[in-house]
Amino acid sequence: MAKEKLDLLSDNDLMVATKTQFGNEPPVQRLHYFAHNVEPGWEGEFFHRTMLSVRDLTDSLLSLRVQVYDIDGIDPKYIKTVGELAPKAAVMFPIISPYAALAGLAGPPLAALVNNIDNHEPIVDERVNLEMAESGTARNLLQPGYFVCFDGQSPANPHLRSDLRVTDGNGDVVDRNYAVLEVSRNHQQRREFEINYKIAKLLGELGGKGQTTRDPIHYLGPTLEGYDAFRKLQRVQELEAKDDLTDAEANLLTELKEIESIKPFLTD
Repeated sequence: MAKEKLDLLSDNDLMVATKTQFGNEPPVQRLHYFAHNVEPGWEGEFFHRTMLSVRDLTDSLLSLRVQVYDIDGIDPKYIKTVGELAPKAAVMFPIISPYAALAGLAGPPLAALVNNIDNHEPIVDERVNLEMAESGTARNLLQPGYFVCFDGQSPANPHLRSDLRVTDGNGDVVDRNYAVLEVSRNHQQRREFEINYKIAKLLGELGGKGQTTRDPIHYLGPTLEGYDAFRKLQRVQELEAKDDLTDAEANLLTELKEIESIKPFLTD
């Protein structure tokens, strides 16, 4: 709900972005909406609705940040172009955009614009920290439900209707800015977006956006080790599928099968 009109002479140039972060890993930023001259009110038809979707959780702390901003001084043609290219991963994950061929993206680079979104006028900019912990603890638990981020202190006795509008204790719709986040156990991400999420996180790690004291290059090692092991396993399968091996190929197959990192994944 973006009720506030920040420009006197025109409606908002609205951008909706989110950041998700596990523990002290680098945050991953996603762009969900970017539109010119948006009238104040309810916004729900985003070109990307999902902040994050993972099959497995390995960290106990998840931070969700929702950023709804009025972006000033941006050419409307640029905003239109971004909307048309919305299905591309480089738009969903702006940090990828410098490495992708996005025809027609003139003006400010998308990654810089979204990364510096807080240089513009905020409508809603709030964070929710969720933890995997035992019930009964004084923490926000990572569990199915809805979380509402208001642009300040929440109203008295808020209630979330089935249409996701928030009402106050008198049953009146709250006339202010807020964002509604849903946590669900359903996995909603296609495989290609999972890969792009990991690419975005790796680029963030190499860019030093995490909160650890390690060198950014530290994060590249495990990624390349995993890629290298996978390629070796693929090569083993290719060689085993051949009817006749040359002496060099037979020696390579023997050497590959002796590599400790891939031994557990080899079939007898």
